[in-house]
Amino acid sequence: MNSFFKKISWEQYSYYLISLIGILLFSYNITETALNPDELSAIERSNFNSLSDLFKYSISTDSHPPLIQILLYYWTKIIGGNSFLVKLPFLLMAIFSIPLMYKLATEWFSKNVALLSLSFFISIQFTVIYAQMARPYISGLFLALFCALYWSKLINNKAKTSYYISYIILAILLSFNHYYGTIQVGVIGIVGLFFVKKQNFVKYFIANTLILLSFLIYLPYLRLQMDVEGLTYINKPELSFIVDFLFYIFQFSYLSILVVAGIIIYSIIINKKKSVNKFTLIAFLLFALPFVIGFVYSITIRPIMLYRSLIHGTPFLILFLFSFSSKLKKPLILLCCTLIISINIYSLIQHRNHYTIAEKGIAKTGILNTMKLINDGYNPAILFNLYEFNLNYYYRLYGAKFEYTNMFKNEPSPKDFRKTNENVIAFNIPLNLISIINEDFPYYQFIDYGHNFNYYVFSKNTSPNQPVPLIDTTLNFNKKNELKNISIDSITNNSYYQFHNLEEWGPSLTIPLGKIIHNTHQIIKTSVSILPSNNTSEGVLVFEIKDNDNQIAWRGEDSKKWITNITNWQTIHYNLQLNNIVSSTQITPNTKLSIYYWNKSKTPVAIDNLSISVWEGNKLIYSLLEVIPE
Repeated sequence: MNSFFKKISWEQYSYYLISLIGILLFSYNITETALNPDELSAIERSNFNSLSDLFKYSISTDSHPPLIQILLYYWTKIIGGNSFLVKLPFLLMAIFSIPLMYKLATEWFSKNVALLSLSFFISIQFTVIYAQMARPYISGLFLALFCALYWSKLINNKAKTSYYISYIILAILLSFNHYYGTIQVGVIGIVGLFFVKKQNFVKYFIANTLILLSFLIYLPYLRLQMDVEGLTYINKPELSFIVDFLFYIFQFSYLSILVVAGIIIYSIIINKKKSVNKFTLIAFLLFALPFVIGFVYSITIRPIMLYRSLIHGTPFLILFLFSFSSKLKKPLILLCCTLIISINIYSLIQHRNHYTIAEKGIAKTGILNTMKLINDGYNPAILFNLYEFNLNYYYRLYGAKFEYTNMFKNEPSPKDFRKTNENVIAFNIPLNLISIINEDFPYYQFIDYGHNFNYYVFSKNTSPNQPVPLIDTTLNFNKKNELKNISIDSITNNSYYQFHNLEEWGPSLTIPLGKIIHNTHQIIKTSVSILPSNNTSEGVLVFEIKDNDNQIAWRGEDSKKWITNITNWQTIHYNLQLNNIVSSTQITPNTKLSIYYWNKSKTPVAIDNLSISVWEGNKLIYSLLEVIPE
């Protein structure tokens, strides 16, 4: 045993230790990590009796190539829908990516670069997230590394037939895994044309032609998938997208950025002679070209840029960053690896709160919270807004017995919801409808927030944890108001503003939003009470954000969605979490929020109680992708 350890070099010791840490980070708490909506959707879409039905009813209506859906189709037939077992193949691909990353870095650069790259690779949230997710992302990373390993043998003049066969098979699998994988394969193939030896050019060209022909077979399905509207939620990327992505890769940690930047700068300084080899350029191209292609396509044709799609090229970005570090000495390499891993793990657990957030899945939390409240003696009416399969998966898994209403496919209009409102538990329902619940249940018994979900329990009685608004202001047109068109109800003595015939614009209420909020996770609640004069009355509660004279956002809520009759005063609500419409960089101390009633029909209508309140919102709503506010 002692002789065995003596034969192991310090690089091997370091590699084994870093790999062990990576395996622990990738697999920690996986049995408790919830299946997210994408995973549950994939499981549901795998439930067909034949492969032909899978293609006809699932793959042709999806926006991804078929590889992972086919894998899940056969895998779930064997293991059922057990959460851990569904995730297991993806965890294994993440684990096997560790030696692939190390071997590729060693062959392209050196063991120094391999150790530094691996330390970063295994400890960032980007890889940890997708190691536990049954979607085509960690599989794309795994296949991209595997494919690049054999591809680099070809351009290094190692022209074994087995290498060509392996490259062809892996490239085909990668292209059928995800469309960004398809782009990655195209970039790899084209870049290789400039580096492959002349004597192997024909073989290399034939190999890539076979890869291309294999994908052309899929073109009929590709054309169907191009018409799928599943990607309409993706916005066009801003010019700052690459900077935002890099911050995300570094877990928004300036300390991590500083350490890596220091390693790069010091490595370049000590390189007395040019030590950059062709693979430094190749690593850069294998990340940058797919990024540029996706960015240009998103700007000119259709938005497709998401952080997760870039996982296929991220290993090459990491290799590029550390590619200058081959000449660092052993003590410095060990110190840098220790710093990288320590800083990233601290950020992952302490600042990103990754494992806690990942455990609280949408449907899982909704079911468990409700069951606990019922077991504690609470007897609420329950309203969910979740895809039915996702809800049923955890409902059956935990043996829930409670009755509920799910409004996912049939969301009621505000006026219909107001008529039937008896719900005191509301999970993930629109904020506008929550304000209707607040009309009868103004207090919060319990609030739970997580990634992409809000869970509220309402009450008629106040509670010790009752949230307090940051600001709550109302324009109620009392007698002291100097506005024109102020009328007074002779019975109630209430003052209100009266729009006359052909009058379109009325008074507004404005607050200095930029001086009130400290992040864009605040919830803005606005409302106005109206009394129409007839059924033809049409108006909009307008929500407008400006920075000086520059309009940042404009939203409106149509009164017709809210009015049930024209004989009583009724309230229109428009609420949102601010980061759904603006970024934090758009908000300055000069930013103001105004609301007003736009009398579109120019018919007589009375309004009262223009109101704005600002509340602390869900800081975890996009917590796996954005900075979590303090």
